[in-house]
Amino acid sequence: MIDVNEIPDQVLTDILQNMGVEDGDADQKDLETVSEMSAGECFDRYLIWNGICGYTGQILEAIDGLRAADSIQEIQELVNPADGAEVNADEIFTDVINVIDHHGHMGNETLKTIAYATRLATNPTGRALALLKIREVLG
Repeated sequence: MIDVNEIPDQVLTDILQNMGVEDGDADQKDLETVSEMSAGECFDRYLIWNGICGYTGQILEAIDGLRAADSIQEIQELVNPADGAEVNADEIFTDVINVIDHHGHMGNETLKTIAYATRLATNPTGRALALLKIREVLG
C-alpha cells in the first residue's frame, strides 16, 4: 500500500487521469484505489499517462543501478581518503551511514554488504573495523 498524501500532486493527478478520473474530480474511493496499489503499479500508470509504455521495470532498474553506482563511488571516496589527509574514523563512518540512508541499498549486493557491516559497529573499534571491511568489499 502507498500513502497518497506523500505522492506529489502532479504525479497523483497523472495516476488518477490514467485511471479515467478527470482532473479535480477524484473522490475518496479513487484515492483509496490508488492507496491499494504498489509503488510500481503507481509508477507504471504515471509513465503510461505520460506516453512511456512498457518500460517501467527497465526504468526502475536503471534508476536503482545508477543511484547504487553513485552511492558506491561516494563511499569509495569516503573510505579511501587522500594520502596525508587527516582521518577521523567516526566522521567517515557517519558519512558512510548517511550515504546508505539517502537511498538505501536498492537491492545492490555491495551496498547490502556495506549496510550490514555498519550495523555491526556499536563502538569506536567496531566502526573502525567496519570501515576496514567496507574498504575490503569495495577493493
